[in-house]
Amino acid sequence: MVKDNDITFKYEELNGKFNFRVAALIENKDKVLLQKSAKDDYYCLIGGRVAFCENTKIALIREIEEETGVK
Repeated sequence: MVKDNDITFKYEELNGKFNFRVAALIENKDKVLLQKSAKDDYYCLIGGRVAFCENTKIALIREIEEETGVK
């Protein structure tokens, strides 16, 4: 979900947009943690958009908490 303070730029002339995002590569031995939404048929890394004035470390911690429910 896009929030008002997410760092997103629309490029109308190119019919595209840029989203500033972070993602976590979480490994344990020979396994990697991925997530899959019930509405999608693919897996991805945990992550999401970075908010304006939010540093990437804080954004990544917030996204991991939001996506996993683990602090």
